[in-house]
Amino acid sequence: METILVATDFTDASHNAFVYGLGMARAFGAKLILFHACQLPAVVNVEPVITLPETASDVIVQDRLRQHLLAVDTTGISVELLQTTGPVSSSIIETATAHRAGVIICGIQEGGRLLRRLFGSTVTDLATHTPIPLIAVPTSAHYQPPHTIALASDIVPEDGEHTLDMLSEIGLRFHSKVYIVRVLSDRFDEVYELKHHPTHLHRLPRALETQYAYTQHKDVSDALSFLVQTMPVQLLAIVPHQHSMLEKLFFGSTTKAIIGKTTVPLLVLPDQKG
Repeated sequence: METILVATDFTDASHNAFVYGLGMARAFGAKLILFHACQLPAVVNVEPVITLPETASDVIVQDRLRQHLLAVDTTGISVELLQTTGPVSSSIIETATAHRAGVIICGIQEGGRLLRRLFGSTVTDLATHTPIPLIAVPTSAHYQPPHTIALASDIVPEDGEHTLDMLSEIGLRFHSKVYIVRVLSDRFDEVYELKHHPTHLHRLPRALETQYAYTQHKDVSDALSFLVQTMPVQLLAIVPHQHSMLEKLFFGSTTKAIIGKTTVPLLVLPDQKG
């Protein structure tokens, strides 16, 4: 991982994500891009909205980006400040793609106010559409080396050759132990799973220490929330599956619930085909 993009909307949550990104950049010796996308207000038939000239607006954004840098220690890390005007989530993805970022990092607001912040909906949108791995960092989750990772799904599409690459890269860098978590609906599922482990995890390097973990619960997001509270997990990883329209709808609602409940950084691993 040579480049990390941290998206900011200048909230406490995004500043915390920036600090997390700095920790990851140090660990990997990576360049860090601090990025802000300004969404223009929609035009409505009311009193006109006063907007600043483009140059003045750019100066203000650049100044706020620099304030991020002044508040933390960036010694030894190459940090580039970037900004653009346009739809937030698509601008983040386009910029990360253009700069070949290995991962996108952004903050999520906790306390049941997910949708009251701009990034509340943006994180959910990114998680369901980004082709680049995403780490969403809750405000209360301070940077810790992810020595223990929980992978909440081990069903990787057959053509998703590189889906677990980022998980492998992070795991190898931090010598992490990876728990492969299966959320089961009843005891019959557990008996079947114990006899028939899925085989797709051959894509994880043998150097990684992996272990299966089973939890029984009707609600996936509640099960994962309980898991991170009872185990020393520093990073929770999920793999989206979006093959049918029903799966897209299910994944969207499940992801939104997980984002709203997680108290540890969430790594979203999109399908990466060969």
